[in-house]
Amino acid sequence: MRVSSALLDWLVFQNVAGQFILQHQNYTMMSYLPFASVAAHMLMASPSNPYIHYPHKQHEVLQSTQRTQTVIDVLMNEMPPQTRNFVTRTSLVTEVLPLVVETLTPTLRPVNVQLYSAKEKQLLSDLVDIMISYNLSYQQERTIEGSYEYVMQPNVDLVVRFPSLPQRRQLTYSAKQLVSREVEMERMRRSEKILYKHSSSATESTSLSDHKSVDDDKPINLEASSTSDSILLDPSKTRKRKAAVDFFTRLSGNNPKKKRENSRASRGSHATRHPLWFRYNQGFSNAVRRPIRIQDLL
Repeated sequence: MRVSSALLDWLVFQNVAGQFILQHQNYTMMSYLPFASVAAHMLMASPSNPYIHYPHKQHEVLQSTQRTQTVIDVLMNEMPPQTRNFVTRTSLVTEVLPLVVETLTPTLRPVNVQLYSAKEKQLLSDLVDIMISYNLSYQQERTIEGSYEYVMQPNVDLVVRFPSLPQRRQLTYSAKQLVSREVEMERMRRSEKILYKHSSSATESTSLSDHKSVDDDKPINLEASSTSDSILLDPSKTRKRKAAVDFFTRLSGNNPKKKRENSRASRGSHATRHPLWFRYNQGFSNAVRRPIRIQDLL
């Protein structure tokens, strides 16, 4: 502190001497100006090279701002149109994301989804719907210690939470795994529904166009149409359906009921001809014994 005070005194002396020379045009005082430089050198000189710490806070703030802008860009670009239509960048950061982050941490029991109550299933469904609407998901990542954990992607905590604030409540590992699986399954269901809708509409349009082209090319026969209408209206002209016969005018065995009965009978006869024995000494065994003759192997 003493060295700094002495250096400031010499700098004040140089400023006062320079001002006096410029105001009074008395250049004899210029011989005293170099003394300030010599005094500064003697006060600030060091036998070792000093390590200068350059300011780096601005660079850290710039990197943090760039990361935040990247998260916002990813959210805005990959957000569904029905959600992005009502959200701006400013409203997303100041109004939407802080509340969305709080709604993404419900209380979920670490049990199977089939054991959830109706209220818990509705809560899980709403959570999945919110995450898909804002393009959020949980991805498994490996930490430095070698363990695995689920991290939200994109990481909206960088946008809505300051580093000095306490850590908010987090979901358990099993709950995050369950939510991640449900989000992926719901996305697959929605994509398949959209693809099925497009394919069905395209098929219907092609079939309608083909049917229309065939009807346009086919000539209309009024006599044939009137004859067919009279046949349909007159029950006496309708023909009875004949039973299917083979070449020797015998009824063919196309009856499905008889086929099922024949197959059951064949299975029963096979079981009687080749019986199976299950013999258990203790515990259980998956081995099956059956008698085999040498003539069956020849």
